[in-house]
Amino acid sequence: MKNFEIAKILYNIAAYLEMGDEQFKPRAYEKAARSIEALTEDASEIYKRGGIKALMEIPGVGERIAEKIEEMVLTGKLEYYEKLKKKIPVDIEKLTSIEGMGPKRVKTLYKKLKGEKRAGYSKGYRIFQAKQREVYSRICTAYFTRYRRTIKKFVGSEKS
Repeated sequence: MKNFEIAKILYNIAAYLEMGDEQFKPRAYEKAARSIEALTEDASEIYKRGGIKALMEIPGVGERIAEKIEEMVLTGKLEYYEKLKKKIPVDIEKLTSIEGMGPKRVKTLYKKLKGEKRAGYSKGYRIFQAKQREVYSRICTAYFTRYRRTIKKFVGSEKS
C-alpha cells in the first residue's frame, strides 16, 4: 500500500472521528497522515525494515496508529476504518472535498437526513397516497362528467 493511500485512509478516519464528536483523536490521525504523506520512503518499506517500532519513529505516529498502518500494509485494508464507514454510511471523502463541507457539516446533514428518513417514509407515503387518491378522483369525476354529456348528446340525437 502506497503512502498516499495510507494517508487518505487516516484523513478519512479523522473526519469520521470528528463527526463522532471525538476531541483529540482526529488531530492525531491528521498529524499522522501529514507525516506519512511527507515521507520519501514507503511506509511499507519502513515496516519491513523495523516493524511497528520503526513506524512509531515517524513523527505523529503512536503505537495504536502504527498498529493500524501495519494492518494496512499487511492486508491492504483496515478493519477499524471499515467499521467507521458502516457506522456512518456517507462518502466522507467526496463530501468533504466540497468547499465549505467539513466533517461537522456533513454530520449535521447526515443526522437531519437520517431523522427525516425514519420519520418521513410512512408519513410521506400516506400523504402521497392521499394526494394520489384525490387526483385520481378528480380525473374520474371529470372523465365521467364528460362521458355522460357525450352519451346524452348521442342518445338525444338518436331520439330525434
